[in-house]
Amino acid sequence: MKIEDIRERLKEAIIQTDEILNKDRNWEKIYENRANSILENEKEQAKLRKKFYKRKPFTYYETISRINKNEMNISVRYLGQEVAEIAVKSDEDVTISTKKYNKSNKNNFDCNIELDNVSWNKSEKAKKFRKFFMEREALRNNKDKNNEEHRIESALLTEFLKESSKDKLLCGIQPVTFVGFRLPMPTAITASKNIELGGKNGACGGNIDILARTKGKKITVIELKDENKPQENIDKVLEQATAYAIFILNLLHSNSGEKWYKIFGFNGSIPKKITIRVCLAMPIKKDGTYETFETFPLPYGEDKLEYHWIYFEESDKKIKRIESSL
Repeated sequence: MKIEDIRERLKEAIIQTDEILNKDRNWEKIYENRANSILENEKEQAKLRKKFYKRKPFTYYETISRINKNEMNISVRYLGQEVAEIAVKSDEDVTISTKKYNKSNKNNFDCNIELDNVSWNKSEKAKKFRKFFMEREALRNNKDKNNEEHRIESALLTEFLKESSKDKLLCGIQPVTFVGFRLPMPTAITASKNIELGGKNGACGGNIDILARTKGKKITVIELKDENKPQENIDKVLEQATAYAIFILNLLHSNSGEKWYKIFGFNGSIPKKITIRVCLAMPIKKDGTYETFETFPLPYGEDKLEYHWIYFEESDKKIKRIESSL
């Protein structure tokens, strides 16, 4: 597809998303409540964070809808897939449970170790659980497409979260986090197939694959695909990311916009004219090629979207090469 045709498709996505979000603004209150909960509980969450020690080979995520004052709920993931939950409470020991994941852990990783709210630091079973995943080959039995995308998303986040430029493949990028944990960003929009409001009042739309800050203090929405093949056309990937970016712009212009701007890691007031970078992330093809385009902007009122690309190459399940317009 020619870049001119892609631009026209993206313009249509902007119009369609705008109409959906403005037809029913009830999602605003949902996200205002979420922002209030995050900021009101940030100090307590930071205190709870000090009780918890991250251990390899897992990665750790907090879920926006579950952030509260008295408890920290952490999603424990391996190769991007949830394998356990950790609870951190102010007056109790840090505990880990695999109750929700016993079946998938066995099917996908041959793990038969089941944990029922045991001590993360002191339990022998918890130590055995960590050792099992540390020593096994980093492969999943189930080659489900969604799981593979989660694995690559996790690998990219690990790369982007590096603080030293010496070994960082793409400088000038930092994913949005909360008190040191990865923070998946939900939206009121679903866009994987058709662009529409997610659930009742937009309460359960799609998650942005990676929400980051990039150089120039720009919010950047990254949509990831785990394969680079004809049916994963870049126009479709950019269309999905466009819908999420339009949601973020609407969120920043809502009553809770200043709060979300702070949550995203910025100081000061929101700029009068906002630029959001919209970026696809796909693997470099086996023959070493990848499809680039000259970056371009599209207007959205006084704001604008700026389109970019990331292509990456893996080795031993780790990101070893990145080519990008960012």
